[in-house]
Amino acid sequence: MAEDKYKARNYMKRKRNTKRALWMFIGFLSVLIILALIWRFAWNSDLLSVEQAQSALSTASSWHGKFWLWPLITAVFVVLLLLMFPLTILVVLTGFLYGPWWGFCYATLGTLASSVVSYEVGRFSGQRVLLRFGGKRLRNASRFMGDRGIRTMILINLLPLAPFTLTNIMAGASHIRFRPYLIGSAIGIIPGLALVNFAGSELNNVIQGADKENIAFSIGILIAIALLLIFGPRWLKRKVQPADTGKP
Repeated sequence: MAEDKYKARNYMKRKRNTKRALWMFIGFLSVLIILALIWRFAWNSDLLSVEQAQSALSTASSWHGKFWLWPLITAVFVVLLLLMFPLTILVVLTGFLYGPWWGFCYATLGTLASSVVSYEVGRFSGQRVLLRFGGKRLRNASRFMGDRGIRTMILINLLPLAPFTLTNIMAGASHIRFRPYLIGSAIGIIPGLALVNFAGSELNNVIQGADKENIAFSIGILIAIALLLIFGPRWLKRKVQPADTGKP
């Protein structure tokens, strides 16, 4: 009887998670459509001309190779992520401006630098305060850090347990050793960074491309990346949880 109730609870939980993932995917596509409509309206109403947009993009892209661009992007990532600005937007923007290779390098450096800073913030602030004000998702992340090793940090960066910055702060507050923290964070972060950064470069192709076939191909890649980023972590989460949920 207890086992049946446990299975029923798990079934309902998976059903809710699937619905939430579908709504996230619909929301992601809606945002892309809205941005495209805003961009088109700005061009048609002369609020933003093609020449102005191309000039702005060319200016930002021309910064590539400047010695000061590395510390500038790193500082922007650190400051904005501490203010809880979405990491995904920053990574998409670097891919959009600097392409899949250099954009990935810039985003990786900025993200790891932010991980170090937020870890130190957590180490000095303490765990009790964070758990009190961090909410349910942060408490879930804290429980997931139980073994305090590289594997934990890899999984916690792959799974959608809590916002990026709060997760790093909690790692510092939980006194996870710095070296395993940084190695695990890098391994867990890099796959997602690569995908999101590539999505940014493909978004640039969609906006600037003139070939309809290439545009359709880029849109297909964007949809595939969105599906992978939304459903991939949830699939992984189901794979790593059975060992912990084998008992009712």
